[in-house]
Amino acid sequence: MRGKKQTAACIPMIPLMIKAAEINIFTLVLITVNFSVFTVGTMLLMTLLGVKSIQLIKTDKLERYSHLIAGSAVLVCGLAVLLLPI
Repeated sequence: MRGKKQTAACIPMIPLMIKAAEINIFTLVLITVNFSVFTVGTMLLMTLLGVKSIQLIKTDKLERYSHLIAGSAVLVCGLAVLLLPI
């Protein structure tokens, strides 16, 4: 990996989970379930907001080019990963 060192968003959870495991298994399960529910809930909420926002825009003319737009988005993301120091 080039550039700045990056870590996953869940890395800060590791010390918390180790400490919870030292307390008891119930605390570990509670923290794990809590983290999972809020993570998945946030992803679902953001997806729902995105879909509802897109529905507000008139896309009749753009639908003809939907495959081109999607392919271009994948291409741009791929180039960003290859060329940018992220």
